[in-house]
Amino acid sequence: METPQEQYYQDEIDLYQLFVVLAKRKKVVIVTCALFTLISLAAAFLITPKYKISTIVKPTIVGFNKDGNPISALTPDDLKAWISSKAYEPYLYGELKDKLPKVEASISRKSNLVQIYIYYPDPKKGKQIVKKVVSLLKTNISKIEHRN
Repeated sequence: METPQEQYYQDEIDLYQLFVVLAKRKKVVIVTCALFTLISLAAAFLITPKYKISTIVKPTIVGFNKDGNPISALTPDDLKAWISSKAYEPYLYGELKDKLPKVEASISRKSNLVQIYIYYPDPKKGKQIVKKVVSLLKTNISKIEHRN
């Protein structure tokens, strides 16, 4: 009967033997690494980069409460809901005439700031799109306020 200590030593990996096997198969290792390097380089050059274009919006302040804290007509959730409803799409469609980018919004933690962003391959055109969405938001604020 074998003791647990003998069995433990039989389960060890001999690093020297491992390097001997790798040395025998070095051509396979080199070819595999070269193949994956070529595939990743081809993907890096062929895939169109997308840039994140963003801006931060803060709801307008309509007054102050008795403690001096600002009161907003809209909450960050209202602004995010307007972006999520895609109310900007009819206005952008006439200008872009191609596939519209997905405009997204996220609310910053512990604040009332809303980040509006898109991923777009052309940073200059993406910046114009984000500016257009913000200007549409400004012109439609009164409609959003009346809806609430």
